[in-house]
Amino acid sequence: MPKIVDHQNIREKIARKAIPLFREEGYRALSFRTIASRLELSKSGLYHYFKNKKELFEFCGAIILSGDLSVLSISDDPVEPLLLLTQKWSVFFREELRLLIDFNQYITSEGDRLDRMKPIFENVQHSIEQLIGVDKSYIVLTMILGELLMRSLAKDEQSWSLFEKSLRIVVAR
Repeated sequence: MPKIVDHQNIREKIARKAIPLFREEGYRALSFRTIASRLELSKSGLYHYFKNKKELFEFCGAIILSGDLSVLSISDDPVEPLLLLTQKWSVFFREELRLLIDFNQYITSEGDRLDRMKPIFENVQHSIEQLIGVDKSYIVLTMILGELLMRSLAKDEQSWSLFEKSLRIVVAR
């Protein structure tokens, strides 16, 4: 009897194990062979689920993003999920920003870089739109990214209260 394999489930398991590797090593530093070895897979086994490193990397990003955006459920207080998302992103923001820059430097054409980034930001903005409306989603996404950047550059831990107040002002308008 042939073995029935849930291809999508195995892809997700591989990607979840690869996420820390990308965060630790960066995109360019990892070869497909190294990834396979570190995940205790054969290179051909990894190729069975992903055609190349770029596809695996992008799949990892989609998994991270879908899990993160799940906190943006409709709420009586829309600021709470936005604050929770920002706090969740703050944990790995510096590493993921470095990784994103590393990946973008690897992509050869400017158009290809933009084509790969645009859907990600549109997905995030759309999720925020569902929570607070179209007219405020862009400014709130900009605030979130700005807050994350400021926190990644700061040497000391900052309180979330000022960011929360700012979010409340914008969302209430």
